[in-house]
Amino acid sequence: MHSVSRKQPYKNNLDYAYRVMKEAIMSFKLVPGTSISVVKMAEILHISGTPIKQALIKLKDDHLVEVIPQVGTYVTKIKKQLVEQAAFMRLTLEKEILKSACRSFPERGLRELKKNVVQQEWLLSNNGSALGFHKLDSEFHEIIFCGNHKKDVT
Repeated sequence: MHSVSRKQPYKNNLDYAYRVMKEAIMSFKLVPGTSISVVKMAEILHISGTPIKQALIKLKDDHLVEVIPQVGTYVTKIKKQLVEQAAFMRLTLEKEILKSACRSFPERGLRELKKNVVQQEWLLSNNGSALGFHKLDSEFHEIIFCGNHKKDVT
């Protein structure tokens, strides 16, 4: 993890640590099985160990890290069952939310979706980052859920 994104001024250290570590895991800068040191992460992010530990708890809840007591913390290896469950949940939810969106969807939401798709297409045609595409894809789905007043479902 050599390059680290900057801390956003309005975010606290926990949010910053969580975001940076999650991005590193999702982009495979931290590959499955990699050991994560609280001390080293604190040095890299220039923050204390407490928010790192708190972020690791959140990442554990997200199934992105596993904590082995008295041994260490590691990036979770990809589990086929979790991938299948996530795909099932997303497919099931999104079928229903798209049906709702077809019945009624705000004009502003449609403009946001179009803008998002243009950005995704630009990334694809310009060999953009996988992480950037993942972020745009997540935003795309969030726009649809928000347009259906189901923001907290995502």
